[in-house]
Parts: sequence; structure tokens; C-alpha cells
Amino acid sequence: MRKANLEDKPDLLRLDNLVFGDASYSASSWEDALRNPAVLIYISEDLKGKKQQNGLTGFVYALYADNTLEIVKVGVEPASRRKHIGTQLIRHACKESNAQKCLVDVSEKNKAALEFYYTLGFTFLMRRKKYYADGSDAEVLEHTCKVIK
Repeated sequence: MRKANLEDKPDLLRLDNLVFGDASYSASSWEDALRNPAVLIYISEDLKGKKQQNGLTGFVYALYADNTLEIVKVGVEPASRRKHIGTQLIRHACKESNAQKCLVDVSEKNKAALEFYYTLGFTFLMRRKKYYADGSDAEVLEHTCKVIK
């Protein structure tokens, strides 16, 4: 795992599009994020430290401020799921940022993501009513970075 750079933009765009479809970011949004020092983007590659033939296996996109890491997106290639890549990416981001706390907003409709974060030991902090464009609520979850399972 390593920090992403501008050369990774095409692969990030491809994987984001594959995982998030209509909710994926534009090329300019990814470029802005990669240039922003408050944004942390880490990527997962194969065990030899090389990208898969078709690109990355996963990414985590997070914001860091005041000892808090806020996860914006975690994307893992469908063929690479259930291999703990998402978990490793979140742990890596916490470690590299030296954050004390980690936050994430998850749609109440995204049962798989909620199960993933609760399994890691995240706890419910609050609900943001009608937070998403589809009208669904966001569950804000938190965790102490030092003890993510």
C-alpha cells in the first residue's frame, strides 16, 4: 500500500467508476484531491507492489484535520473483495495520518458497508437525516484509530 499520486489518476477514476457508478468522481475532482494536502488517498496493489493488469485493487480516500481521519470513500475491485483489502487500507490511513479518531458516513441503505464498519469495531455516533441525494439518512460512525480490528 502506498500514497496515491497524479500518475494513479486514471486507475483511481476507473476503479471509482467501477465501484460507485453514477456516484463516482470526475477526473478533475480526482486531480484536485490528489493535489490537496488535506486529502489522503492510499492505494492497494498486488503483493509484489505492482498494479494489477487492469489497475488498482483498492483505494481509501480520506480527509485529515484536528487528529481526526474522515473516510470519504473506500473502493475495492469486485474480484478482490473479501480479502481484507478495505480493512488494510483503513488501518494504513489511520497509521500514516497519526489520527486519534476515525469517522465515516454510511447510507442507512448500504447494509454491506454498515456491516463492514461495525465488524471493524466502529460505533454509531449520530444520524444525519436525508443526507444523501436519494433521501436516505447517513449513519455517522466513529472509531479510535489505534484499535481498528
